Amino acid sequence: MPDGVSAEAAARGLLAVEGGVSLESLAPPLREAVRGLLPLVRRSDGPGSAYARVAEVLGEAGVRAALEGLATALRDLGLAADSALVGELLDDGRPRKDLSRDAYDAHREWGLSLLTHGHRAFSEGRFLLEQLAVSGPAARQVDVGEAPDATRARFEAALARFAPSLRVLTYTGSGSDAVNAVYEIARRCGEKRLQPHARGTGEAPSPGVAFFTRSYGGGRGPSREMNFMGWPDLRKVGPSPYRMTSPALDGSEPTEARLREVHALEEQALERIRELASDARTPLGAILIEVTQGPGGVLTFRADFLRRLRTLADALAVPIIADEVLTCGGRTGRFFAYEHFDFVPDFVTFAKGLQVNGIAAVERPGQQEAQRIDSLGDDVGVAHPVDFLKAARVLRVLEEERLVERATVVGRRVSQLLGTIQQWHGHPREVGVAGAMLNWRRPPEVTYLIIKNPDSPIPFGEREPLVRERMHFALDITADALARMFWVASRWQEVGGGVPPVELLANVLGEPFDLSEEQPHLEPGPVDFDARQVALATLMVRGGLSAGDLDPRLRPWVEQLRQTGANLPFTREAEVLAYRLVRALGRQAMTGALESLAAVVAKGVVRPAPPRGHVPVLHAEHPAFRRGAFTLQALLDAGQNRSLALGEDSPSRARTRFEKALRDAVPGLHPVEPANDSAEALRCMFEIARELGLRRMGAGAAGEPRPAFFLGSRGAGRGPGAALRSEAHALRAGAASLAAYALPDVTLRPADLHDERASSRMEADEHAALARIRHLASHPEHPLGAVYLESLRTGRELRVYRPEFLRRLRALADELRLPLIADELDTAGGRAGTFFAFQRTALEPDYVVYGGLPQHGIAFLPRDGNDFLRIPNLGLTTAGGTAADYHASAEVLAVLQEEHLMERALQAEQRALREGRAAFGAWVELRGEVVTQPLDLLPPSA
Repeated sequence: MPDGVSAEAAARGLLAVEGGVSLESLAPPLREAVRGLLPLVRRSDGPGSAYARVAEVLGEAGVRAALEGLATALRDLGLAADSALVGELLDDGRPRKDLSRDAYDAHREWGLSLLTHGHRAFSEGRFLLEQLAVSGPAARQVDVGEAPDATRARFEAALARFAPSLRVLTYTGSGSDAVNAVYEIARRCGEKRLQPHARGTGEAPSPGVAFFTRSYGGGRGPSREMNFMGWPDLRKVGPSPYRMTSPALDGSEPTEARLREVHALEEQALERIRELASDARTPLGAILIEVTQGPGGVLTFRADFLRRLRTLADALAVPIIADEVLTCGGRTGRFFAYEHFDFVPDFVTFAKGLQVNGIAAVERPGQQEAQRIDSLGDDVGVAHPVDFLKAARVLRVLEEERLVERATVVGRRVSQLLGTIQQWHGHPREVGVAGAMLNWRRPPEVTYLIIKNPDSPIPFGEREPLVRERMHFALDITADALARMFWVASRWQEVGGGVPPVELLANVLGEPFDLSEEQPHLEPGPVDFDARQVALATLMVRGGLSAGDLDPRLRPWVEQLRQTGANLPFTREAEVLAYRLVRALGRQAMTGALESLAAVVAKGVVRPAPPRGHVPVLHAEHPAFRRGAFTLQALLDAGQNRSLALGEDSPSRARTRFEKALRDAVPGLHPVEPANDSAEALRCMFEIARELGLRRMGAGAAGEPRPAFFLGSRGAGRGPGAALRSEAHALRAGAASLAAYALPDVTLRPADLHDERASSRMEADEHAALARIRHLASHPEHPLGAVYLESLRTGRELRVYRPEFLRRLRALADELRLPLIADELDTAGGRAGTFFAFQRTALEPDYVVYGGLPQHGIAFLPRDGNDFLRIPNLGLTTAGGTAADYHASAEVLAVLQEEHLMERALQAEQRALREGRAAFGAWVELRGEVVTQPLDLLPPSA
């Protein structure tokens, strides 16, 4: 190593050259050091160990520090290039309405995240490298105990520091799905209480969930019946019998008349619970309560009522479930809102701000057997390792920055300011507050008055026209969020006198300075040097490379770009650097430099292998997952980004990119709902069956319409899909029995399709299956919503349906106006030789449940005459997929086309058949089991 060159400097120089900086652009001493290291990288033993030999020479610490510093720089500058500030500077200081980082934070994360997407905690190099290690085609299937540093265990250890009495029962795909799991708990606990010695036969009503008005409940699934917004139920038969009027109060001092009304409502609620618990027509399984109701207006129940509710529930042996989807994580000044009271539930939901969603059991003295359960089934894979990493990071920041304690101070101060402004404008003081959760009544009109009236007491120093225009822009973006004021605790860096309420919009408004006056100081001078080299070198210096290590000819241009305006706040430094780079060098050079260096970072990441038994469509070390664009997207999405609804996508537009690729792969397909794993995808399938069954039968359905299914189906490890697997699985997962909907198994081995005797033996079962479907379609006690079947079974042996049966099934479904739903959870992605396995059969489904891309979901397949079966979506949910899975899936779909992998699958099938083995695409029967391998590892076309 040349004198004066440290190990860390040598590592940074090596990364720079690997990313495209020429050796000649480095100062002579560093140039020689890097020249000696390059052969070590070229002789790498393969992906994941590109810098292993270098680390042996320089030390692991130096290489690691260089990678971490570069990852941080790439995330900061990548986000900055997409910020509203840069866009406004490029547009001569005018506000832009686009999906920028600032608009994303303000509009899409209020009420969802505890930290803003751009929080510094999400830019730490170590965290970014850990996230990249679990971003790939098989990340969700990696055994949680074998993932780097055991991501799930790390989150649960951090959670235990805040809530030591919790034991996570299951993780779910969204907050709505966490509340949907409440119904499974109610069923299990209710059957324990009502039928302690026998499982229900399915004839009696299933135990339900008592809930209060003004609850949010959920945006999809059965929890929609609770929603205060009144999600439509196709039954049209009136409100749920389990619905109770909420006796909650807002934060203002109640009048005597209001107190009398609240006391009366409390008595009504307690009496209604007693009635439900003793009425066989409406059996009670659980009580759900939002101790602090956010969407209803930041309302809370009286402490005395909560104590009485707890006493009554114990007397009836009924569990209480606290819905803390919105309030968990300290928004109210305590980690859970129920901790403000002498009240402990039996279960608690969590989601949104904690990044992962689920439901946990709460240990407490005196708990009865009918108030607890041990498990809700297998949940490995439903929460992504990336989300566990983010969740652990959120909890660390809550602890280090004492945000839970700060929430109370913030809420008190802001409520005083808002109340003062309301009174100044002649409005009654109406501010609901619980910690940092605020509800400012009639905010839009009051806020516009504040801005438009020049005499208004705006506690904000600037009155310039551009500042006002930015404030109008902020309100346009955030109108819905203002209506309920769910503020994020970490937005408040300081709390003290004169903190203005408009700082709640800090990530939209930016710092209070006039951009038009500041702009001349920000303009870079002309750069007379290779644009790519300048961009790469500037990013490397931002990542830790010393400017003194650059060639003297390049150094001045980098230093010029890194200068900032005299009055520019420090917090905007990254945005200004991004602006200067784009303005001086062009956006193409900036983007190219970001992606080139992101590919360098990816070479230093080692991904864990998937567990035995899980085979991804592409292997985890495929070069596609080390491309610069893929890695940069992962870095941009490293913060909290719970809302991935189409149109409210992640900063890198992950979902939009994936769904476009999916529609390109299967023309005509319409994605309906995303899901995190197989169990959540099957839950969506049950919702499709329910919705279409109610649409077909209306109030004539005595129960919930459900799908008919063929015995031997794969099912799922939890949720309603567990009942598709077996009655035993249904019992363990708390799922309702589907015995009445079971159809005989009518699958054959592919070789038997041309065997007349085998086909003849199967015809009787096929006839019985079709007759059973016809019977269920007219049976009000067991209403039928759909017919579900696997396109291809790949368990211990390959199994298919006879083409004649599939055609008769399609004809019967059309006659009965029923949808056919194909299960492609194991078979999507080209391994069948076509994108979906059903495309090689006579099956014509209306919907397809897909998985393993790694993204899961359900999609509609239009054909002549089936538009009446189309459901655009299943409600409202802000999750059901992660940016990591969307990106990996989009890469998988691109590689399928680029490398003609479906053709390889067909060729693999022909080779296996010639060798006398049963095969279907890339699946082959071998030694009593069905095996496959990643498509890119199959032999290429001849």
